[in-house]
Amino acid sequence: MTSSRPNNKNHVTKLIALLSITSPAFLSTHVQVQAQNNDNTLFSQQQCNDWLDLATSSDADSSNGLSEQEFYLFLTSITTPSYIADYFSSNNFSDYASLPWTFRIIHKSLACRCQYFGFGDNCCLGEGNAEVSLSLEDLDIPEEEKLALVAEYRDDVCREISFALGELIPVPDGWVETTTTTTTTTTT
Repeated sequence: MTSSRPNNKNHVTKLIALLSITSPAFLSTHVQVQAQNNDNTLFSQQQCNDWLDLATSSDADSSNGLSEQEFYLFLTSITTPSYIADYFSSNNFSDYASLPWTFRIIHKSLACRCQYFGFGDNCCLGEGNAEVSLSLEDLDIPEEEKLALVAEYRDDVCREISFALGELIPVPDGWVETTTTTTTTTTT
């Protein structure tokens, strides 16, 4: 007997695509509201820069985008704050499909921004072929508009990553990130 039940994964992808088309700011607005109500979602500009650098280095096929597997590699490569690395290592996530639903929705939401950027109506549909864009250099728009769009998208990527991390990974009680600095003084 065959089931007439639709493939839920395909429906989630279509839902995210629809939300991205009908309201490109849908998830970003939700994330901004959540960030205002949850201190766990706030990360520094340096942390955002580190995440974007790590995302770029996780692009194994140099496609200027993160596939599902590359997104998994990116998330599981985050080492600071250390409690995030501990979360991924202690939960034994083996691949993209084993990640919590929130991370997978964030990937699809960011990947479906490709429609907003004019990369085609079907750029985020299909089994695993949608990628989170890491570069918008190929956009054929005036440079000033491109710079503004890149800044907006960069902010959205970090905000959505921050939201997912903040929602799923609680900051341990009394946790303080420690760093070691060395100062050298020379006397003459």
